[in-house]
Amino acid sequence: KYLLEGKEREGREEIQAAEKLYTDIRKDLEVEHLTKAKEHISLKEYDKAQVELLKVLTINPDNTEAGDFAKKVKDIIEINK
Repeated sequence: KYLLEGKEREGREEIQAAEKLYTDIRKDLEVEHLTKAKEHISLKEYDKAQVELLKVLTINPDNTEAGDFAKKVKDIIEINK
């Protein structure tokens, strides 16, 4: 649309705004799921915590805090089998 109307700059600006919004939403979801995981851990709801941690790691595989928690939760689940 923008290219056809000769508004290339406006099109780029809209794309940049959308990319920033996407990044912000991903970060918000990452924090939300990590917070939920910590709540589940404190309640000893390890299966639910594991689900939330997997969501965090799907959003951001480099989240070391979630990765560390996921390993600990996995170990706890294995011990309690």
